Amino acid sequence: MFVATIVVDSIWNVWLSRANMAKAVLLAVVLSAVSFFLAQMLLEKRFRVFSKKRVAECVAIQAILVVALLLISLDIPGYEKMIPEVADIQAAYLRMDIPIKMKSKEELETMVAFHQDLLDAKKEILESQPVEGRDFYTEIRLRYCLKDGSTLERSYTIPADPKTMADKDSLASRLVALENTGKAYLQYMFGEDYGNTRAISASVNMYVNPYTSENIGIPSEYVDPLFDAIMQDVEEGHLNTSTRMGEDNYLNTIDLMCYNENGIADIDYQFWEFSDMEFGTSDGNSDADTVERYIDFNPECVHIIAVLEESGVLDEGSGLVTAEDLEQEE
Repeated sequence: MFVATIVVDSIWNVWLSRANMAKAVLLAVVLSAVSFFLAQMLLEKRFRVFSKKRVAECVAIQAILVVALLLISLDIPGYEKMIPEVADIQAAYLRMDIPIKMKSKEELETMVAFHQDLLDAKKEILESQPVEGRDFYTEIRLRYCLKDGSTLERSYTIPADPKTMADKDSLASRLVALENTGKAYLQYMFGEDYGNTRAISASVNMYVNPYTSENIGIPSEYVDPLFDAIMQDVEEGHLNTSTRMGEDNYLNTIDLMCYNENGIADIDYQFWEFSDMEFGTSDGNSDADTVERYIDFNPECVHIIAVLEESGVLDEGSGLVTAEDLEQEE
C-alpha cells in the first residue's frame, strides 16, 4: 500500500503540473513496474520474482494505469467540464489573492461564465503551468456550494506575465478586476455583512522619525468618522485589494477593532472551512462579533488622511512615511 501510494502520488503530481501526456504515461509505466516488483520481493522475501506470470500481471497493471490516464486526459467522465447550473448554486467563491463570495443571480452568472472561459482557454492554461525559468503564473480556485449541501471545487494555474496582465480581457486581468471591486475588499476586510460592521476603537502607528514609530490611539469621537472615511476611500477606488500591498503605501498602518452584532462572517474563514489542510486554514472565526483589522493606506486616501489630521494625530501630513522616504534618508 505504501509503495502504491508513492506511485500514485508521483504520477498525480506530474499530472497536476500539466506535464505533457507522454511524460505522465511514461512515468506511470516505469513507476508501476518498479513498485510492482518491489512489492513482490517484499511479499515473497526473495529477489527472483521475474516470472512470466508476474510480468503479465505487471503489464496488466500498466495497461490499467495508461487507460486511466487517457480517460482523465480526454475527460471521458466529464469531470473537468462539469459546471453547476446557476439555479443549483447556493453560493460560490472565486479566489486568486483574496476570496470573492458570490450569491446573487448576476454574480453567480458571472462566476459560471468565468469558469466556462477557463475551460475554453484550456490550451492557454496548460501552456502556463510552472516550469523551470517561468515565474509568471498564478493559481486560482473556484468553489461552488450547492443547494443540495454538496460542494464542487476546481483549481487552475493561469498565465500572469506582464504582457498577459496588460491585456484587460485576459483571465488574470479579469479576476484582478473582480478582486478590486469595493465590495470584494470590504467583504474581505470587514465580513460578508460589512454594511453593519462598525469600528469601536482605532489607532495608528506614527513615525517620530523615519526609523521609529509609536502607536497612537484615535480619539473616540473620531473613530466613526475614520471608519466612514475608509468606506469613502474604498468607494472612490483609493483603497482596494491591489493597494493592500501597493508600493506607494505608507508604512503606517491603521489598527481597527471592529464589531458586528450579527457576527463578522469572515469570508476567508468561510472559504477555507471545507478545504483540505494541505491548503492551509484561516485564523478567522465566522461566529465572532469582534475582529481586529489592519488597514494599509496611501497618499491617495484623502478622506482617511483628512480625519487623521482633524483628530490631531497628524500635523499636515507629518508622521506618514513611505518606503521611498526611507530610501531618501539613507
